[in-house]
Amino acid sequence: MKCTLRNQRGQSLVELALVLPILLVIVLGVMTFGIAINTKIAVSTAAREAARNYAVFRDASQARQKAYDSLRQALPVSSTEFNQNFNPASDVAISVSGGYVTVTVTYHQPVYVPGLLTMLGG
Repeated sequence: MKCTLRNQRGQSLVELALVLPILLVIVLGVMTFGIAINTKIAVSTAAREAARNYAVFRDASQARQKAYDSLRQALPVSSTEFNQNFNPASDVAISVSGGYVTVTVTYHQPVYVPGLLTMLGG
């Protein structure tokens, strides 16, 4: 059986066309997952810092500012984007029950991959 270069001319292009979309989805998925994990750690740290601050000083506005500063320092986003996605007055909830303080921090993570929400169903 004779195999010539002319018979295999488009094979590499077809293989690339088949594999590239799958590889691209995997790479973007890993990047998105990494960003989400980083954000989760930053939000947990901000809540812990705000709870410590409130436990010491008993000042809700100071604790909210501590959460804001901690989260702003940990997330690699621009100031404008950060201020659009996080408002300490509404996104930091402080509750005191007995001798315990609970701080809940909410951050609205933007989606950096276009079309990801529609692929995942909303």
